[in-house]
Amino acid sequence: MIWLAGAIEGGTSHPAGTTLELLSPHGELDRFPRRFAWSPIEGADLYEIFVASVDEEARPLFRQRGPSCELELAVDDGAEPPPGEYAWEVLALRAGRTLARAAGTFAVRPNGQSDSMR
Repeated sequence: MIWLAGAIEGGTSHPAGTTLELLSPHGELDRFPRRFAWSPIEGADLYEIFVASVDEEARPLFRQRGPSCELELAVDDGAEPPPGEYAWEVLALRAGRTLARAAGTFAVRPNGQSDSMR
């Protein structure tokens, strides 16, 4: 199942650099994150984000492109993906070429049993 997110809009204001850093989410969470954020890359005109479950099937949840360094998901309560391990990757692009990439993981614990909420 591919779970489509809303458009990447707005964005945070951080100085652009040359190293892509995933800002959030990370670690163990109480629920599936509504916001994904990463640092801007100098010269990038587009960012592409991928999120997938990390299980035997490695199911992709969504893939989204946009000019911003953050993605806000519109998810109804109870409709979010289930607890488990997730991987996410962001590509910084310019004219279709990859300038930088970063990948990370986060976990959603059952019944809100997490170390932190991000």
